[in-house]
Amino acid sequence: MLAGLGMLVALLVVQVGMRPDPLDVAGRAEGTVRRHVPVRVAGATLRRHPRALAGVLGVVVAHAVMVAVMSMTPVHLAEHGGSVELVGLTVSLHLAAMFALAPVMGTLVDRAGAQPVLLAGLVVLVVATAVCGLAGGDALGVTVGLVLLGLGWSAATVAGSAAVAADVTGVERVAVQGLSDAAMSFAGAVGGALAGVWLDLVGYGGLSAVSGVVATFGVLVVLAPHRGGRSPRADADTGARVTP
Repeated sequence: MLAGLGMLVALLVVQVGMRPDPLDVAGRAEGTVRRHVPVRVAGATLRRHPRALAGVLGVVVAHAVMVAVMSMTPVHLAEHGGSVELVGLTVSLHLAAMFALAPVMGTLVDRAGAQPVLLAGLVVLVVATAVCGLAGGDALGVTVGLVLLGLGWSAATVAGSAAVAADVTGVERVAVQGLSDAAMSFAGAVGGALAGVWLDLVGYGGLSAVSGVVATFGVLVVLAPHRGGRSPRADADTGARVTP
């Protein structure tokens, strides 16, 4: 009920309070006419910007892995005798790791660049899935794994979004960011839905192993643009100007 109320308030703020449209305000400030770009333009734009594409895919992979493991952890802990208090503490620490250090992740992106931080976040996710999978019924091990899962997600999400903002300019940036957000939400829904099936079939360790494979795929995707050379635009703007 509280979550539903919060979403309703957010909806009212966006639909009623954000008038005039910030996109139009930004256009007037720059002396240009801003137009809404169809989502189909995002695909063509990403094909021209491999680093932004890697950023989007990194965010999608990170979110799918995080949701899949996180959503089944309470079930796993409960099956091994974990109390409601233990589950609540574990998930609370996980959420704190996801959001509390987001400003730190942004600072790291500004200093080191979006791609290295994105890569580091995905590597942390690989480690997190290994820790969760090997922990078995050890509540402390699972908690450590879930904290690492939150930290990896935070780094990958902030850095992936910064990669898009750094590499894509103009009105196309809005379409690309919108596609990234939609794909991220869809990946989370799929990851959460499939996680229950995998938990039933192969257990928590198997679920963590599959998630680790997906996170490893994300690492390879982010590394691919590096083999094709550096992007001058991405190097010049590392994400300090993330907002479209």
